[in-house]
Amino acid sequence: MHESEDIQQLPDLVFNLEKGYVLCRGMVRETGLSPSPQGEEFNTFFPIILDKDDVVVMLYLTLNLQLNQTRLKSPELDNYWTYLLRQGIWIDGKDFKS
Repeated sequence: MHESEDIQQLPDLVFNLEKGYVLCRGMVRETGLSPSPQGEEFNTFFPIILDKDDVVVMLYLTLNLQLNQTRLKSPELDNYWTYLLRQGIWIDGKDFKS
C-alpha cells in the first residue's frame, strides 16, 4: 500500500468520551479549517472539544446519519406471515382456509 492509501484507511471520526473530544478529518485551505465529509480528501485531523455528554450526543447523531444512508434489504415476510396465520386460525372448529 502507498502512504495515501494507508491514510484513507484511517477513520473519519474518533470519539473519546472520557476526555470529551472528537477527532475529525479536515481540510486546511486558505479560507481556514473545515471538516471533510466521508470519503472526500483530507489533509489533517483536528479535535472538536465537547462536554462529555455532548460527545455521546455527537456519537448518536453521527451513527443515525450513517445508518440513514444505509439501505438494508429485508426478507419478504408478508406471504410467510399470511401462511403461518392461516395454519393456526380455526373459527368455531372450522378450518379458516376454506
